[in-house]
Amino acid sequence: MSLHISVLAIEADYLAELPAFFEQADYRVLKTTTVRTSAEAGQLLNDQPDDRNKVVKVAYLQDGWTMLVDPEMVLFADNDLVGGLSKKLHSRILGWVCEGVSGTYGFSFFNNGQIRCKLSVDGKIAEDTGVPIGEEAAIAWDNVFEDDILKLAERLGAPFHYLEEDREYQVFLLDESGMDEAQPSRSVPTVPQPPTPKPKDRPVPSPSSKQWWQFWK
Repeated sequence: MSLHISVLAIEADYLAELPAFFEQADYRVLKTTTVRTSAEAGQLLNDQPDDRNKVVKVAYLQDGWTMLVDPEMVLFADNDLVGGLSKKLHSRILGWVCEGVSGTYGFSFFNNGQIRCKLSVDGKIAEDTGVPIGEEAAIAWDNVFEDDILKLAERLGAPFHYLEEDREYQVFLLDESGMDEAQPSRSVPTVPQPPTPKPKDRPVPSPSSKQWWQFWK
């Protein structure tokens, strides 16, 4: 089993501005729901719509960071949008991806608009942009795995806890049909993705089980 997920971590309280951020990324916000338990957030993220033009993303605040869970694995790669936001907020933003089926692991780190990106696909470097940061020094990129990326996020102060803590979560139902005509500019390669399981095929989450967006079986 391996991870199949991407997270965008913004070092600021940016929850209230996320709808406008999604609009800039060519999504249309259809519905925003607030839940207060990890089980509710996980279930809503697990129950992705049948309509392929619609997607659910989840965001929450954690130790001064806005954490955005992106099962599509696209926002971390939108360097123009995310880099512009980092510069606007004068803040750090970390985006990372772990996709075990294609062996895709990497990150984009923005510090007041300055960018560092590195992406490995099936053991080969697909992107290497900007000046390396100290927090990545321990990563052996010829044999990188999800633990390396998660530890990188932890070293940067934005660890990912798999939605296991009860807190206030914002759940966004988005329409992405506008992306067909207005694709965002991405200098990081699109992540190869295995077919997404239909909702009826996804395992019903339980408190002790990982969900389909966490582990691709």
